[in-house]
Amino acid sequence: MSLISVGEYSTLEMHDLIQEMGREIVRDQCVKNPEKRSRLWLANDVRRVLENNTGTEDIECMAMNMDLIKDLYVNVASFEKMHKLRLLDLYSYSYTRGVSNLDLPPMRKLKLLDLYWYTRGVNKLHLPTGFEFLPEALKYLRWHFLWGWLKV
Repeated sequence: MSLISVGEYSTLEMHDLIQEMGREIVRDQCVKNPEKRSRLWLANDVRRVLENNTGTEDIECMAMNMDLIKDLYVNVASFEKMHKLRLLDLYSYSYTRGVSNLDLPPMRKLKLLDLYWYTRGVNKLHLPTGFEFLPEALKYLRWHFLWGWLKV
């Protein structure tokens, strides 16, 4: 495999070492304060920022495997200062873990929203009051929930 290649379905793929190097560069931006980084992907960092409502304008991308933590309690205040958030990717493949009460505020710059759960742990997903349209910048939306064998 080359360092960077175009994969099946025209997806851009990179070698694991290149991805890890990029993550370390971002992590080194601010080791002790994840809310000051542009990208968050470590479960404990994402959880800390969302549960403590310490998100900042610096955060542009947030991705997390929900299977790596217990329940996560999140509300609109968790996202209020994340004006530059472009990517939100929360996913779970477990039956026992998930998000409880996820409130999403209007995010004007959001380009990718990916919510994927294969779990019974998701209790509620709330959109904000007055949420009548998706952001104009949104280019990709995957909203996929499986409850046991029943697709919702």
